[in-house]
Amino acid sequence: MACRIALHKPLERMRRKIMAETRCHSSRPHCQMGFKSGDADDELKTVLGIQGAAIGYCQGLINPLSESTPESHTAYFSKQLQEIAAPFYKSHELLITLKPEKMPIGEYVQRAVAPLLKEGRVPILITDYDPAKDSEEILEIFNSPSPIRDDESILVRMVLNRQESLDLIATLINEKVAVAKETHKMPKWWPLLQTGKDFPVDYLHNLHDLVGSNWEYVALATHPFSLNVAEEFSYNTIVAQWLVGKHKGIYPNGDISLHTLGCIGEGEASYNLFEYGRTIKELELNPTSILCGGSMPYWTEEQNLHRLRQYIPLFNEAIKEIWKVSKAQANVFLEMAA
Repeated sequence: MACRIALHKPLERMRRKIMAETRCHSSRPHCQMGFKSGDADDELKTVLGIQGAAIGYCQGLINPLSESTPESHTAYFSKQLQEIAAPFYKSHELLITLKPEKMPIGEYVQRAVAPLLKEGRVPILITDYDPAKDSEEILEIFNSPSPIRDDESILVRMVLNRQESLDLIATLINEKVAVAKETHKMPKWWPLLQTGKDFPVDYLHNLHDLVGSNWEYVALATHPFSLNVAEEFSYNTIVAQWLVGKHKGIYPNGDISLHTLGCIGEGEASYNLFEYGRTIKELELNPTSILCGGSMPYWTEEQNLHRLRQYIPLFNEAIKEIWKVSKAQANVFLEMAA
């Protein structure tokens, strides 16, 4: 049902071009769009991915408890989101910086998604990896097993900081599309590109040249300080990051005061949540909306829950203006778990 507001054209175009099977992007037994439902046995062992994910939450919004494991933090995070009535509380963005230091990425992902199996989803694995300097880590992710259904994809967010960042990405995109065409299956992992603070948007045209016709499958992310990317490449912009502010920096008029955020390369800053939403609507984007803005290490659980309690009602108000559905239908979506 949420596919009406979170079915992304680049990925659906790839699905058609490679002649992959189309199945329902939810765990419901009957698809309201008429697609084939997932296999019950398969769903017991998998999670859903980016398609159909209207909303998601970065797991870094709340600090892990002491001596937590990847699976215990996911369970704890879900419980906290559910208790504050967060919509899509079982839709999580995994955060690579929460991975224990010596744990392989594949093991971390498999363990972190365990509490979400069958009913949850993982639209994105968030990293700050730059392909120009973190190629080994990126390739480890793309060569790791993925816990999603055969017809689904998880996006891997990477940050482009320089011209050289484009070479590995272009090779990765071209190789993954070639395999998808051969197997008629969607890539388990797919790049999500975010431009760094000093990365000229014009450089993305160079990526267009490097990947050729595969450009129509490129996925981009935006946030309040990179809307120039969405303005120039609206078709490819499929993720909008909503930055949750300080627990004493969220105001009823939508003004949000931010702490230092390494995830987007910004220091302390501010923006207006409602203005950001209006720009997304004016650009006619239809993105997956990700609430992020990792907790500072010294913030308490109550401080983090307080900022989410303040932010989420404002976000809900803004997102209902973006979704191209009736207010009644939007309210139904905001009651969904994933």
